Amino acid sequence: MKLLPIKGFDAYSEAYKEGKKFELSTAKASVTFRMPNEVLFERQNNDDNVYYGVTIGKKTAKRAVIRNRVKRLLRESLRKSIKIDIRNGEICPFLKIIIIWKRTPLHPKLISLKDVLPVVQNIVKNAVSYYNNQQKSRLSY
Repeated sequence: MKLLPIKGFDAYSEAYKEGKKFELSTAKASVTFRMPNEVLFERQNNDDNVYYGVTIGKKTAKRAVIRNRVKRLLRESLRKSIKIDIRNGEICPFLKIIIIWKRTPLHPKLISLKDVLPVVQNIVKNAVSYYNNQQKSRLSY
């Protein structure tokens, strides 16, 4: 599994619009899931890339130093969260995931990975449980 960035404004906008929204007090996310037949196909082809986007608005954090630090922390915490949540041999249910940070740190050194990682882990956990519940409801019909 590889994490690849979403490139281009149109691809980013489309991924945000078509995804399932998850919201916490400090961040919100839009997740596009793989279809069950895609999971089987990609398991055979070893093509289970996850496309991601992370952002923090200019109105949220005025200084570019703070925005860049938050984006780096979001990317790293997303990598760690997906590796923790997805066990060996399983295909990640995410096709695309976009995380938007909503809280403003006062100084770049006041925010660290220990602040961002639990938020992203919570988003990933909520998204995986939503996906699993959807799969169970499809099987029951």
